Amino acid sequence: MNGIGIRGGAPPEVIKQQAARLAEFAKAGGLTEWRRQEYPRLAAKFDPLADIPLRVWQQQWPPSRRAPVDAFARLLGRELPLHPPK
Repeated sequence: MNGIGIRGGAPPEVIKQQAARLAEFAKAGGLTEWRRQEYPRLAAKFDPLADIPLRVWQQQWPPSRRAPVDAFARLLGRELPLHPPK
């Protein structure tokens, strides 16, 4: 989503570095800030007291590979490159 993750099949030393970077991101509250900004934006389309079925949510916000990139771009205030999986 944001370039911070653990790539499958990477050498153990790379996995260790990526895990440390991911842990630091989580510790710094990166996902908390994302949730604070994105959830209200997404949920504002619906009645706050309604129980929204997943199918209805997905019709409004279709799942896509670009959606998390866009969300983090808004959080960081800049465009991010989208790299296809290898």
